[in-house]
Amino acid sequence: MKKTRYGLLAAAVVMAVSGGTLGVSAAASPSAQNLDNVVQVIEFRTDGMDPAKAQSLLAGYDVDPGSANSGTIIGSHRVALDLAAKGIKVVKETPYGSDFTPVPGANARAAAAASPLPERVKNNSYETYFGGYKTIAAYQKLATDIASAYPEFAQYVDYGDSWQKTKGQGGHDLFALRITANANDGSDWKTNTNHKPRFVFSGQIHAREIIGSEFVSRFTADILNGYGTDPEATALLDSTEVWVVFGSNPDGIATVEKGLKTAATTSSGDGNPAANNTAWQRKNMDTDGYTGGSSDYTQSQPGIDLNRNWSTGWGGQGTSNDPSDQSYRGKGPLSEPESKQQADFFSQLFGKFTVTGNTPAPDSRQGTVLNLHSFSNLVIYPYAYDNTVIPPNIAAIKNLGFRQSFYNGFKTGAAGDVIYNAAGGDIDTIYQQNGIPAYTWEIGTSSQGGFFPAFSRTAGLYNQYRGGIFYAANAASAPYKTPAGPTVTSLTASRNSDKSVSINATGNDNAFGTNPSNRKPAAQNVTAAEYSVGKLPAAAGSGTALALSDGSANSTTESFNGTAGNVADGKQTIFVRAKDADGNWGPAKAVFVQ
Repeated sequence: MKKTRYGLLAAAVVMAVSGGTLGVSAAASPSAQNLDNVVQVIEFRTDGMDPAKAQSLLAGYDVDPGSANSGTIIGSHRVALDLAAKGIKVVKETPYGSDFTPVPGANARAAAAASPLPERVKNNSYETYFGGYKTIAAYQKLATDIASAYPEFAQYVDYGDSWQKTKGQGGHDLFALRITANANDGSDWKTNTNHKPRFVFSGQIHAREIIGSEFVSRFTADILNGYGTDPEATALLDSTEVWVVFGSNPDGIATVEKGLKTAATTSSGDGNPAANNTAWQRKNMDTDGYTGGSSDYTQSQPGIDLNRNWSTGWGGQGTSNDPSDQSYRGKGPLSEPESKQQADFFSQLFGKFTVTGNTPAPDSRQGTVLNLHSFSNLVIYPYAYDNTVIPPNIAAIKNLGFRQSFYNGFKTGAAGDVIYNAAGGDIDTIYQQNGIPAYTWEIGTSSQGGFFPAFSRTAGLYNQYRGGIFYAANAASAPYKTPAGPTVTSLTASRNSDKSVSINATGNDNAFGTNPSNRKPAAQNVTAAEYSVGKLPAAAGSGTALALSDGSANSTTESFNGTAGNVADGKQTIFVRAKDADGNWGPAKAVFVQ
């Protein structure tokens, strides 16, 4: 039997001891003729197994944890039989999609509002599928349209070709969109002559994880429409180059699109494709070595898992050497054009810095990377290939990871801490070869539509998690330094009649995600805050001090106030940042004053 895999697992399955092998109960089993075509949620237990053995047996499946020795897996009934044959107790099977919850405040039968577009291209038409998701061809058209309509902000970059295109089988360009203020000022992005730090935001390296590209699209519209009207978007584009990659696996994405056009949906509007539907495509479309197999597409499909094909740890835990397997790693590290050309592209963007066990990335390194997957509500940081190998920058990496999960509430840790070890992933190579902290988000839950959430869910989820995306982007200027300092969680500024501006702010050094608490970084008392008008001073501590509202620094959350005198008329930007007792200055927050 081929193992099935649906993306990064939802939690590390570390199993306790007792018990034995049980088969699948007849009452829970679908009829024989439906073995390959009905997708099930399979509840299991691993009582009596050595934890390491249990994790090894489950490493090829998509596991959602229940407790230390239980969980669920998505797959056909044949997967349940496979689990039972390996000694894993199958407790129950229920149809995939049966736990999907209604979309909050929405009528599943009503058409969802279209995804927002940048203002200058809002009247253009873009092909959609599955209720509003843009096709990969539409994303390419959108990217070129934005570059044409926003020459002072955007540049379209073709960084390579997909596997099918390299083989003359149609295929797609690999493309990215550079977005920053004054993009057309003559600077050369290849040599970074504008000297701005860079943030890369990408989706759908696993083709069926469709919500990722939609988040990238919404963020793109968010920052372009927000420039000049939203202080956070304006400050970001003034200071940072944002690079968006709408779909890292375009051949696989096109295959998923075709499948979802014929897939069944649940009453909640979420996708519920049969097991033989190509909507389950996870990998790229490299057919080398693939000989076909079961009609169950959740078990046997062509391609290489692009998130098992990168260099660091290639061929290690959580990968397969079987071309039909969901986690097939390919014939060698970076064997696929999609992964090789993206790795080369990142080296162009960030330059190279080799991180070893004794050589951390220096605090001066700039840049951040955020890749979106689904589902399980996780923030994952390096090393994904082996959680017993500790990155030399681990304290800083944890700081930035838990700062992101402060906004989204996701469980946070290395892959083997929160799911299981998965070698050959992109975030490890980006960190180890470029010296840049890179993160994976797993968005959503099984009850929020799983891999195929109704389009009507996407706006609410994006708005809920938006703050963490902006934090990761803003950290690009000093990712190994500023996340150690407090987060400015509130900021207001108001004009007075004498041209002064009253400023009130709150600095919170305990603004970390809390799950799991044993890995949460320690918070310090907040001791100081400073402001500047128009532009943040390059050196932390060189702004104008704000006063502690209660006069003493004895808490991890403190309020500050002050008055900026003689502020010029018109819209001005006020920046505020805070410092903790260890002397760490956090990132600045911006607010407009009219």
